[in-house]
Amino acid sequence: AYTVLRLQVACPHTPAQLTLSYRLFADIDPQHRGLLNLQAQGQTRTAVFSPESREQAFVLKDVNSFASLFDYGREGVWHIWIGFDHILFLLSLLLPAVLVWQAPGWRAATGFRQSLIDVAKIVTAFTLAHSITLSLATLGWVSLPSRWVESAIAASVVLAALNNLRPVIQGRRWLVAFCFGLIHGFGFASVLVDLGLPQGALAL
Repeated sequence: AYTVLRLQVACPHTPAQLTLSYRLFADIDPQHRGLLNLQAQGQTRTAVFSPESREQAFVLKDVNSFASLFDYGREGVWHIWIGFDHILFLLSLLLPAVLVWQAPGWRAATGFRQSLIDVAKIVTAFTLAHSITLSLATLGWVSLPSRWVESAIAASVVLAALNNLRPVIQGRRWLVAFCFGLIHGFGFASVLVDLGLPQGALAL
């Protein structure tokens, strides 16, 4: 899925600032990313290059962890934006939050408070489960074949949607969100591993 390019530069005098430019595939693939792992003066810096961010400057005498946090945060938002499977799964679980099943169909919920509590439970359960497996997989403690993970994520979307057509689980959708969130976390972990995030920066 990616190519690793190893470059080594020796300077007579260590520069205070290093500016790098990366433009590979910028004109033909807007989703292409260049992942930088820069090692200088015993410190490691990471960055993500994109068609919108082709040139970046690095102060070699100062390691700014929050700059890396911003880069990975931005990429995380982009992953969610294009992660239709995750969005469809959550939407399928959240749609019934404003409805009540009364055979043979759905009726509008009577109160805003109960719907808000239902949404909070589902989102919190999904996020918590997602974070657990995301951390375990990124640290390399647990590993699952990507084919199984992607198939399980697709199945979770289908099952959540079918539950809206013929409700089997109603009151405890947060539990479903937690169980399937564990699987979705493995899917996101594969993205982080490919980005080469230093394990020391995982908590941040």
